[in-house]
Amino acid sequence: MKNLIVPLLCLCGISALSLHEVSAAEIALSFGGPDLVGEETSLVKISTKGTLDFSRPLSPEAGYSGPVFFGSYGRSANASVDNARILNNMGPYGQDILDFNEGGIGMVDQMSGIVFFRPEAFEGRFKGKSLSLARSEALAIRTYTGFTPDQTGWVYFYVEVGDKAYVSPPFSFTQDVDGNWGEKTITVDDPRKIRWTAAVFRDGTPLLDGDRPEELPDFDAVTAVGFVFHTAAADGNTNNRVRFATDFFMVGAE
Repeated sequence: MKNLIVPLLCLCGISALSLHEVSAAEIALSFGGPDLVGEETSLVKISTKGTLDFSRPLSPEAGYSGPVFFGSYGRSANASVDNARILNNMGPYGQDILDFNEGGIGMVDQMSGIVFFRPEAFEGRFKGKSLSLARSEALAIRTYTGFTPDQTGWVYFYVEVGDKAYVSPPFSFTQDVDGNWGEKTITVDDPRKIRWTAAVFRDGTPLLDGDRPEELPDFDAVTAVGFVFHTAAADGNTNNRVRFATDFFMVGAE
């Protein structure tokens, strides 16, 4: 994955030099790039509604060369998501795309999921250890809505410190997007300067509704990092199709 860092940084407008000069940060995780899979490859199937099983990887069991990730996903109408997969070199930049979508079935009002990486997925000197998140360009993700009908969607950054989990404020990935792909890059410079809450997954799903207690993680002892997404079809949309897709997720550490 190290050879993917430079093109990833160039694509999202962040330079390795500026990271080093501003905060002495290093890339601790770079999920993305071409040829993580050789062809369309499904994630581990999640078929039980109301269950979040983080004990086994969510990343593909075979044919995948990227960092292992954990998580879960689901929808409100029933347990299944039509497509939870990695698409080979299908993005607008020739990158692989992590794609969750409702295909052509429709009639689903909400879909949600969580993807996160543990220390064995970290890079360089951080591998197998906890992280101290950077104070500049610490977290970044590029998202796509991708030719689907109107939807509203939010992405939350996610960290674990020991046995406690936290989420950032929500960032819209369906507003102010560019082009037919509905592209948007979301970046958090210093995670210490935004509001964080406890990660409360109600009814056994990653849906983050209702009130959550405000809490401040120890950003110098992060043991897992990732993102949560929640998307819903717009009212009156007869197709009710929704999608969440990304081709890179990057973490800067000190």
